[in-house]
Amino acid sequence: MLGVNVNETLLTRLCGLVSKKVLVKERTLIVRAPASIANLGPGFDVLAVALEEPEDLIEFKVCEGGGNVEVLAEGYSIPSGERNLAYAVVKTFLSVCDLNNLDFSIRIRKGVPPSSGLGSSGASASGVAYALLKALNVNFSLNDVIYLAGVGEAFVAGEPHYDNVAASTLGGFVLVDVNSLNFYRIPTDLRPWIAVVTPKTFLNVEYKTKYARSVLPKDIPLKELIKQTSSLAKLIYALTTNDLRKLGEAISSDYIVEPHRSRLIPYYNEIKELSIRFGALGLNIAGAGPSVFMLCEDREIASSISKRVKDYLMSKGVPTYSLVTKVSKDGVRVKASLKTRLES
Repeated sequence: MLGVNVNETLLTRLCGLVSKKVLVKERTLIVRAPASIANLGPGFDVLAVALEEPEDLIEFKVCEGGGNVEVLAEGYSIPSGERNLAYAVVKTFLSVCDLNNLDFSIRIRKGVPPSSGLGSSGASASGVAYALLKALNVNFSLNDVIYLAGVGEAFVAGEPHYDNVAASTLGGFVLVDVNSLNFYRIPTDLRPWIAVVTPKTFLNVEYKTKYARSVLPKDIPLKELIKQTSSLAKLIYALTTNDLRKLGEAISSDYIVEPHRSRLIPYYNEIKELSIRFGALGLNIAGAGPSVFMLCEDREIASSISKRVKDYLMSKGVPTYSLVTKVSKDGVRVKASLKTRLES
């Protein structure tokens, strides 16, 4: 299976829903998969949130054939063909399910910048997994999509990480139960505005996530663990009680990951002080970085902070791009089907 490190038991169970000789008419789907931010401060590897923008658009075509998979990627110099995670997702699924009577053509228009901390690989993996199961008329759950999308994350990072793919799939704020490998959307009415600033650093490289994990401590003092779990509990409480200010406080209170990863981001402490001074309710590192995200009350504040921080970093000689977005209530979904194609 392409050497991808995946939970084969989960995929085998999913394949039990698929006929060995799937009969499908030629079908084209266009799927939207949103960006996401993982960790959210104290929720390392267990929390994430979907964003309204940016997003990946995936055109997925299936027809009768001999098990061929073609992948074309557009934008951000993402590789096409066998080096693309979409190829790994589909080929691994076909191998586990012993399917060889179909051909697939996949076109990915990347909107989520890679190596930014915004779940770029997670968005593509979620979109491709969803499109594959939808195109084959499989009676699947969204948890099944997340399991399959984990193949794509494993292809990129060496092992599956489910926080970003869970957010891109489910939408909203999500929780990953790493013990039972279940995924939950956290009930909340909060959909705050978010400013994102991405400085260009050496973290904008391949294997960025692996390196960002390598700087984290292997052992954690009990005192720090208690403070961290308190922040995490506060974050969940804030979401379930729709308390935006407490959510911002909790996101800003990470005692384990942020102190180590912040050293990899230029002027991080200055960014944090500047953002809070001009109205951000909370701030932390987006995923493995180098993006930094700021929780804001409204779009105007988010736009103002985004511009101020970008201007500050540019004045220090750090190339930076920024965006203003919002929490997405929707996860992966079909935008069009049948003969519709992406506009060129």
